[in-house]
Amino acid sequence: MKHDLLFDEKTLNELGINKEGVEREALIETLNSTLEERVGTAIYDLLDDDQAADFMQAIDEESPEKVEEWLKVHVPDYPEIVEDEYHILLGELSDNATLV
Repeated sequence: MKHDLLFDEKTLNELGINKEGVEREALIETLNSTLEERVGTAIYDLLDDDQAADFMQAIDEESPEKVEEWLKVHVPDYPEIVEDEYHILLGELSDNATLV
């Protein structure tokens, strides 16, 4: 799934997370992967069985652009879901920044 909200170096800097090199890249990758999983789960939970099957098939077989088109048609709240999940994860990260 493609969306505009992603974790990056700027996000980590703003939170005062001072990882370097490979650790920093791995953290960013983990955060974005977690965000994608959470968004996918939130969307999946909104779908009926047929839509859920179509959604999973689109993820497995289609390009990110095709999945995005499918989401726009079947999940009109997709942008809000992404934003909500991003901010939830950002809050969790902020709350635990000193532990990271």
